[in-house]
Order: sequence, then structure tokens, then C-alpha cells
Amino acid sequence: MDFKYLNRLLKDYKKMNKFFIYEGTAPILGEIREMGAVPSLYVLVAEESYSNLFRCIPLTELGILVPFEDIPIFHLKDRTLITLPFWVYLSKEVLAKLSRTIAKTDEKSISRCLEFISKVKIPEKGIFAEYINFEMERLRDLNIYSMLSFVEETESTLVQIVIENGLKEFYEEEYAYLLSASPKKALKGKNWYGVIKEKEGNPYLVLYLPADFIGKEIKVILKNKVLYEGKIFLDKLILENLPRLSDYSFLEEELNVQI
Repeated sequence: MDFKYLNRLLKDYKKMNKFFIYEGTAPILGEIREMGAVPSLYVLVAEESYSNLFRCIPLTELGILVPFEDIPIFHLKDRTLITLPFWVYLSKEVLAKLSRTIAKTDEKSISRCLEFISKVKIPEKGIFAEYINFEMERLRDLNIYSMLSFVEETESTLVQIVIENGLKEFYEEEYAYLLSASPKKALKGKNWYGVIKEKEGNPYLVLYLPADFIGKEIKVILKNKVLYEGKIFLDKLILENLPRLSDYSFLEEELNVQI
């Protein structure tokens, strides 16, 4: 293999780096989209991970710089695209403004690409590592922008659960002796950990959940009573109207979060 040629190719390739507006259509799963980019760059829309946020697999025409075995290849009418060994998050807005649809594929091809990415190891050094890292860097800002936009959008949908007064009063009576206990305000239960905070003298629990709960239907149960049932889009929620106590360790046993 002529590595001098590959080094010149990559050096010239990097000099052209820029993005521009393509004004495409809204993304659909299974599409292969050409990014508004120089040099050329493509993505396969693989999954809608969350609302308006898609997991995309980058594709390239420079197969000579992606030397893996059993690599998924897409043969289109006018070009051949090779799967790059990583994926990124791109928002609906980014895909609509900076890419256009050029082809479509099926679930089998998407699964094959995801399996390839999960198994392959990216080289740590050399011309191939340099090229793959360059493509990662090209997409890094779009990935970060997409994730930040998603967080801003979903912050307004942060689930806030209010414990009904009857249940609050029960705990105030049941654990009245804890009013003078040593404070314990960092808690860890099954599938969650939390921190007790106060606002205007009213205690509440910030509940942190496993990342893989995001986008799924969950149940929040306190003493056999379902406080919340529905989908979450952040890895945290708020539990309000807690009884006023110094120690909330009873929540570690009695508060349950499950899919």
C-alpha cells in the first residue's frame, strides 16, 4: 500500500473542511443522507433515540482509508459508501438544514452497521486512525449542538411529582422520631440515587435514574402507591411535598423506580 499517497490524500482532504446549508427534508429512519459538507460526508439515519434526536452512522467514499474486514458497504447508482466505525447524535434540525436524502436502506442493513460498530476497534495510531479521528472531529460540534438542543428542549419536560398530603402526613407521623435524627440527605435506592434539597423551607428530592431509563415508560412507587407512570426524557425527576424530617433514609427502602 502506498502510504505516501495516502498521506498526501489525507492532507489535501483536511484542507477542504467546511459545512454549508443544504435545506433538505425532515429525516426518516433508514435514509442515507448527504451532508452539506466539503469534503463529501454521508450519514445513515439509524435510530430515533429520543424525540427529534437521531443516532446516525457516518459513511464515506474514501474506503481506501477504512481498512476493516466485513465492513458494511452501500453500492448506490453513482457512488459507493463505506461505513465509518462510530456513530453520532444529530438533531432533526441539523439533519433537515445540513443534509439531503439520496437513498434508503432497510432494517437489516442498519442492524449490520450497528453490529459492525459495536465490534470493530478503531486504530490508535497511523494514517487510518488519523482519518477516522478527523471525521469524528468534523462531526463533533454538530453532535454537541444536537445534544445541547435536546437537553434544552427536554428540561421543560422535567417530571415533577407531588406527594399527596395524606401520604405526606402518614410519613410525618410514622417517622416523627426522625425530626431530631442526624441528617442523611444523600440517598441510594433500587434503580435510583437522590439528594434532598429545600426551596423556601420545603424539602424535595432530586431523583437521578439510570441513563438507559431515558425514553422509556417508568413507574415511581412509594409505599405501594404509584406516584408517576409515564415516559421520561431526562435522567432525573423531582419528588415534591416531602414530610419535614432530618433523615430520609426510609425512602431507600420504600421508594421504588422500575421500567
